[in-house]
Amino acid sequence: MPRDFFRQNFLKSYMELSLDKVSNVRVQVAVASLTIRPYFDNEVDLQLELIEMMNRLATDSDHDVVEAAEHAEFEVL
Repeated sequence: MPRDFFRQNFLKSYMELSLDKVSNVRVQVAVASLTIRPYFDNEVDLQLELIEMMNRLATDSDHDVVEAAEHAEFEVL
């Protein structure tokens, strides 16, 4: 999928899912961050948004969300 297509059609919705009230949705956002990360390469602003989102998930009130976010961050490093 081309990066521009992803940005125009899916990025905003994906980022909003990280704020969903259902914890399993937030877990899946953290897991999917590994898959969508290449769409953020070479885009500093988008990388900062992704980092901010992952930091928010890593401090979530739900333990499963925190665990998924920490695992995703570990895989990225």
